[in-house]
Amino acid sequence: MSQFDSPTPDQVVALRARVQAALASGITAGQDWCAGAVCTSRRSWQQWERGERAMHAGFFKLACLEVERLAGPVRPANPALLSTSSLQQ
Repeated sequence: MSQFDSPTPDQVVALRARVQAALASGITAGQDWCAGAVCTSRRSWQQWERGERAMHAGFFKLACLEVERLAGPVRPANPALLSTSSLQQ
């Protein structure tokens, strides 16, 4: 079992909502941006949002970093997901 948990669907949706707000765009454009940020398809992103499949913590970390570049600091429910010191363990 990984030391990092997958994000919840609500966390994935909240991240996409930050993108939508930053881009002043709709849901589909936000999903496209998020999917592109982690090099996957819109369908995969939608499945993560709906809880049909679990997002790997590494994808969530990458998405948070990319959203931070776009919209400012991201505060995930589990700050360890963004901790570089936790990657050295």
